[in-house]
Amino acid sequence: MQVYYLWFIPFAIIFYMMLVDKNVAEYILLIFKIIQVNFERTLWMIRFHPFWIRNPIGKWWAMRKYEKMIRELQTPEKPSTDP
Repeated sequence: MQVYYLWFIPFAIIFYMMLVDKNVAEYILLIFKIIQVNFERTLWMIRFHPFWIRNPIGKWWAMRKYEKMIRELQTPEKPSTDP
């Protein structure tokens, strides 16, 4: 039970500081935005940099895109009905 109190103390202090000073709340929000941006950046690196450090997920994503493009290019065009 004492471990919960040890976890509660830092969060209570941060919450009190947020109530007292608005800048602390903005700072904490900015930290969470930085975490979110870094997470999204990592997802973009995985999805759109397929050959960066031999990434198998990115390679699979790119090859799937290229195969779709090949299929679209290989399908015969419909004859035009314009006179």
